[in-house]
Amino acid sequence: RDRDVTGVQTCALPIYYHNISHNSLDNYIAITSGLSYKNVLPFDKDCLPSSTCEVTTSNVFNQAKTWKEYAESMPSNCYLQNSGDYAPRHNPAVYYTDLTNCSTNDVPLGTTSDSALLNDFSSEATAPQFSYVSGNLCDDMHGVTGCQSKTIQNGDTWLSTWIPAITSTPVYQDGDTVIFLVWDEGTGGTVGEKCYNNTT
Repeated sequence: RDRDVTGVQTCALPIYYHNISHNSLDNYIAITSGLSYKNVLPFDKDCLPSSTCEVTTSNVFNQAKTWKEYAESMPSNCYLQNSGDYAPRHNPAVYYTDLTNCSTNDVPLGTTSDSALLNDFSSEATAPQFSYVSGNLCDDMHGVTGCQSKTIQNGDTWLSTWIPAITSTPVYQDGDTVIFLVWDEGTGGTVGEKCYNNTT
């Protein structure tokens, strides 16, 4: 949320940003830190957070006055392991070593009837300045085991549920919140590919 961004009445399509490489994690690190291809390449294998797979650079989380990440199907706050349909590689906050408040601010998304995100966005006093929301492996159009059919439809259904829920909150209705909908990578490609040079 940025109070300087007001009066925007329509949607926009920022066509000049696309994935840096493959797989997922290097793109999430790039979009939250601004690091270049060379600096995110070590994350192209989607490693789990560990002393050999972490980020020490400045990032959008530590630059915001307040932040929260809301991850669908995450078993508990700031969870570092794969679990069911939850994957840390789609939850970039868990990779930043400077986020000492990860255990408080990186939380499960919940459901539309009981969601930390929707609860936080019920008031300007509780809404973070920057929020990051990630769907689980079924709802983010990756199509993992058990979700391989209707992969895009699953994602569209998830978005058609969550976007109206978010835009109905008092904080969004105040008119000073913007939503960016981002995909981490396109179909095809190879690990480590220089996708930033290839817009197709």
